[in-house]
This record gives sequence, structure tokens and C-alpha cells, in this order.
Amino acid sequence: MKPLKSEGDPLAQAVAAFIRNSLAHRYALENIRRFSAFDTLPVQTLTALHDFLLFRLFPDWEERLRQDCYFEKLLALLDNPRRLAPLTAVALKSLFRFGRELPKAVEAGKRVISAFEATRGLEYTLTELIREQNPPSLEPDDVTAAAAQAMTIMGKVQFTAFVTDTVSLMELLAQRSLLKTGASVLGDITDAMEKRPEAYDDDERDGSRYALRIMSEGMALFETLSPATVGKVLLAIPEVEIDWFDSVTRNISR
Repeated sequence: MKPLKSEGDPLAQAVAAFIRNSLAHRYALENIRRFSAFDTLPVQTLTALHDFLLFRLFPDWEERLRQDCYFEKLLALLDNPRRLAPLTAVALKSLFRFGRELPKAVEAGKRVISAFEATRGLEYTLTELIREQNPPSLEPDDVTAAAAQAMTIMGKVQFTAFVTDTVSLMELLAQRSLLKTGASVLGDITDAMEKRPEAYDDDERDGSRYALRIMSEGMALFETLSPATVGKVLLAIPEVEIDWFDSVTRNISR
């Protein structure tokens, strides 16, 4: 799905703030420790997960609009052979370094960006369901009450489908070898774009650097964890999210 285009929509901004504030609470140490898969992880790992979700997956509004712009520009660039033509030398250099892994690595990078966009599905659906309710104001209490009603209407099955998008992103970031190659290729592309400012605008160059930073930070989340621990964490994320869904909708009459 495409990024949510809602720069001038006050309701969308209020819903985004509701989701972000809720996320900050449910991945805070005192809450996340209630789940066994997270209870044994080091504090620094849990803090890194909290910060990645809060500052990368659901950043504040201004950063979010900037992220949408960067990702849209970068995906358009990666899907345009003509625009990529000046980077042919980079492609050959990367092909020599990474061989058969190169196409998969490039595709993995594009999938990470697309996965970020897919996580916006919950936000978009909540916004439209709340819009239908015409809440009395966009104050946090009114938005929270409307969101609880909207999530009840949405139902746990549809909500769980949105959670799957977040888990899919984390699964991608846990593919260390492939993502490391993808980040290296993107780093080569970024360096080449910096040398061709006449061919690539500021947003394209900034977007490439931004995506590289996100991939590196995402991979760092899982660097110190064993594959078995990573698997447990990925399985536990839906538990955290469903617990939140239940807590929000518990007092809504069906």
C-alpha cells in the first residue's frame, strides 16, 4: 500500500498520536517485562526495540511526513532503470562484491521500505472508522474513546492482520546476512548519488541516507540475540499487541 497522504488531515494526525502514545506505553520496560519472551532480554535490547518502534516505525508527525517523502522517492528511484543508469558503475562494483546475492539484497531493501508502508494500514483504517463516528473533538480523551469504539468495530481478526505487517518487518530486519548485503549495496548507491548532485535531488539523496540508517538500526536490534531468541521475540510481538487490543476494547459494549 502507498504511504498515508494525510499532511493536512487533523484527524489523521490525532490518530497517529494516539497510536504512537499507546505504543510508547506498551513497549515501555515496565509493561514489556510482563511477557516471558522479553523478560530475559537485556535492558539495552528492550530500550533499543522501544526506541526503534517509537522513532522509526511510528515517528512524530513531522518526521513521519519526511519519512513518507523519502520512502516514496527512493522506491520510485529504485523502480526506474533510466534514473538508475548513472549508477551503473556502482551496480557492477556491487555485483563483483556480492555476486548472486545482489538481486535478493536489493529486493530485500525494497521490501523493508514497503513493509514500513504496510504498517500504516492500522492507522488508515482507524482514521476512517473514527471519522464515521464524528467525535466531539480531537482532544486525546475523545480520540481515545473513539479509537476504542473503532477497534471494537474492526475486530480482533482484522487487527491481527495489521499486527502481521509489523511482524513481517521485524522478520526482514532479522535476516542479518541478506540485510547486511542490502545495506552495503544501498551504501554504495548513496555514495554514488552524493557524487552526482545534478542527477539526484536533495530528497532522493537524503532518502537514501535515511533508509540506510534505518536498515542499520533495524539489524542492530537482533545482532546480539541467538536465532532461537529472535524467534521467540517475533512470536511474542502479537501477544503484546493483542493484549493492547483487549485492554482498549474491554469496556466497550458489543
